[in-house]
Amino acid sequence: TSRGAISAAVEELHIKLAEKTAEGVEAYVLNLDGKVRFMVSTLQRKDVDWNTRQNLLRSLVETHSDIEEIVILGGGKEILAVYNPTLVPDDRERGAGPGGLGYERYLKTRVRTLSIRPLPDKPPKLEIFYPLSEIADVRVSISLKTLWDSIGGEQVGGSGYAMLVGRGNQALIYPPEKLSPGMREKLGEWK
Repeated sequence: TSRGAISAAVEELHIKLAEKTAEGVEAYVLNLDGKVRFMVSTLQRKDVDWNTRQNLLRSLVETHSDIEEIVILGGGKEILAVYNPTLVPDDRERGAGPGGLGYERYLKTRVRTLSIRPLPDKPPKLEIFYPLSEIADVRVSISLKTLWDSIGGEQVGGSGYAMLVGRGNQALIYPPEKLSPGMREKLGEWK
């Protein structure tokens, strides 16, 4: 029937949009991860002085609009922090610590660990932890504003929208004007 054909075509468009969105998220994370891995490998070199290291951190923060801060951690405390003043307020709590549950998960394996924290009606925060040495680690805090703007602004048909859903059916990226807190809480019940 023609109704079945239309339904199949709409479903195919939704699948293509989901695949395009997934590819965009993957490309975003891989690009960022590549830059940070380069930075970490440079920081691990013994012939690089602290001034050069700090300039390298500052350069990465300045060239990636979503990076809020890069922190070198030692013994669970901040040793060095470079932050983006347009994303992090001047009154940011210094020595705020390593980063909660993501850091706790990271410490169990000491391998690169990604931790995402949804924020109500704002871009979620991604924190990536990397080992730097036997006694130091790196935390990169990223506001996913670029993804928030591109995915949250995606129109599907006349009234539909795209969103990124995380573990436990938690809405991570969505247009807040179209997805109320009550709707986000019941996301796992959607059919």
